[in-house]
Amino acid sequence: MIQKKLFQGNGVSLTPVYTVGRRESAYVRLIAEENMAITDGVTVSTCADVRISDTERWADCDPAEQEELTDREALAIILGGDL
Repeated sequence: MIQKKLFQGNGVSLTPVYTVGRRESAYVRLIAEENMAITDGVTVSTCADVRISDTERWADCDPAEQEELTDREALAIILGGDL
């Protein structure tokens, strides 16, 4: 898993990009390696912004099995509701 520092300030809540006026935040971005996922034991994801103090709870894992969506299901997601 890759960890990226996150910064805040100048009207930005969290960003991996440092510029003048931003300070290091209490959060890091955890990013799963290719073909992997990360988990805290409850959530499985490929990327998560977490408090630095919570990074020890996250670990690499196999990606969750995803069922193939039908065209109708995909369209319902895009349109924000049932068809």
